[in-house]
Amino acid sequence: MTVELFARMLRGGISPDSALAIVNAALTVRAQEEALATLDVAAFDLLTGQVTLLKAGAAESFYSVGGSVRRVEQPSTPLGILSSATFARTTLQLRGGEILAMVSDGVVGCGADEFCRCLRENRGTPVLEDLAAQLLAQAQAACGADTDDMTVIVALVEEL
Repeated sequence: MTVELFARMLRGGISPDSALAIVNAALTVRAQEEALATLDVAAFDLLTGQVTLLKAGAAESFYSVGGSVRRVEQPSTPLGILSSATFARTTLQLRGGEILAMVSDGVVGCGADEFCRCLRENRGTPVLEDLAAQLLAQAQAACGADTDDMTVIVALVEEL
């Protein structure tokens, strides 16, 4: 419900902050059922290569710069807990060939350092779906049978 409602509002022209407030209010009203949700958004400026990460209770993200991988950790509160919610914001300048990886908390729960190593070693994988699958498989192997939900999304910045 959370992602679908948020996306529908964005497509309708509502700002991310207003959409966040509406989704949070909807989840807070359902508090009897303890309806909590996290939201992790990457807004790309296709002309400049800037990406703004908006996080509400979401896990850290990772991005490649040259031969290294950096983390973006923004503590924030999940939706549905407090009567008001705000995004934690980070703006990055990415260049051609650099990769942004967004993950669920289950992926980093078994080792963010290992995830960084795997992204660094496999960032040259030519097909992004294969890269995401490799990163997910590594996280699943690191966690063994004790796995939480795991999602990996990768985006490659290309210069035209």
